[in-house]
Amino acid sequence: MKIFSTIIFGIVISLLIIKTLPAAYIWVGLVWSIVFVIIFKLAKNDLIKTIAVNLSMLAFLGSILEFYFWAPFSDKITASGNMWTHEFYPKHPVLGYSPLSNVQNAYGKKYFGKQIIYDMSYKTDKNGLRVSYPRSELNKNAILFFGCSITFGDGLNDNHTLPYRVGILGKNEVNTYNFGYSGYGPHQMLAAIENDLITQSVEEKPKYAIYSAMPGHILRSAGLQSWIVSWHDPHYEIDKNDKLYHAGYFDDEFERPPLKSRIYAILSNSYILKKIHKPFAYNMKRLQNEDDLKRYIKIVVKSRDLFELQNPGSEFHVIFWPLKDAFNNDEVLEKTLSQLKSHNIRIHLVSDILPEYYQNNPYYQIAFDSHPTPYANNLLAEYILKNIIH
Repeated sequence: MKIFSTIIFGIVISLLIIKTLPAAYIWVGLVWSIVFVIIFKLAKNDLIKTIAVNLSMLAFLGSILEFYFWAPFSDKITASGNMWTHEFYPKHPVLGYSPLSNVQNAYGKKYFGKQIIYDMSYKTDKNGLRVSYPRSELNKNAILFFGCSITFGDGLNDNHTLPYRVGILGKNEVNTYNFGYSGYGPHQMLAAIENDLITQSVEEKPKYAIYSAMPGHILRSAGLQSWIVSWHDPHYEIDKNDKLYHAGYFDDEFERPPLKSRIYAILSNSYILKKIHKPFAYNMKRLQNEDDLKRYIKIVVKSRDLFELQNPGSEFHVIFWPLKDAFNNDEVLEKTLSQLKSHNIRIHLVSDILPEYYQNNPYYQIAFDSHPTPYANNLLAEYILKNIIH
């Protein structure tokens, strides 16, 4: 009975630690190392004593390994500022979450060790869009920008974002609107178009739409990353007739997670398991597959079709950032581009636009961060004015 009570006590303490402490498995390992020592003391059977000693040593070793993989033995990226707090990510009934409206004081800094990577601030308008270059009443057309933090402009002040730069350079031709936000994917773009959110914000005729794409959006549109599952992001699936449909929201499952998902969420906090199992390392439910790529393509194609149908004479373009990562290699890049081109999507490769482009080039991407620099956005804006707006 005492051994059983000791095990229950270990389970309760472990769950409390996992729920409340960072790097929880360091402490969980120590707790179970002590629990098995107590069991060793209580046990009268030699076999149980032997098992308890070995499990105690194993738990202690696990605790040491957790500390080793967690401890900041080298410089790490850290952040400060209010722009990452929940206040600035209010829930949105259609998009899942969105920028807070009428923001005047959002700011953030990122560091690599003690080195400042960037120091930024931003404002939003009454519709929750990041401010672009002031609109002109003389311009009759608008250009809409969709995408993630690349479009929104993480790491940059307002006047250095791509929509703002296009607004300055094309101030006598079009007004610009920034529909991007950190963590977004093409599913937010499609939801905005489907639910008529554009007309609520855009005062001119939408003439152009530019979606800044990257392979990482395949994961997001599949709801594989943790922040998407826990928010009210729009969820799209493909039916048996190969048609894309709105299947609800990714937090539908999150609000009543099955036991398997709960166990997965608990285990994903282990730094040892993050090294062993790739989805844990990237806060994913699973690895992406061919169905996820298919869904992504259909979302982009439907966005194009709806935008151009709703706005006769308009054009939908994709600025594609060929950013490779742990899940998207050259093969995935080529497959994604090939399938988009097969649907006659107007694609503009960043690697073709920016001279001598390569991933993590410090001229084009913020060091230790990968978001576009002001220089990159200015070159892209010049390209858009020359090759897209006409």
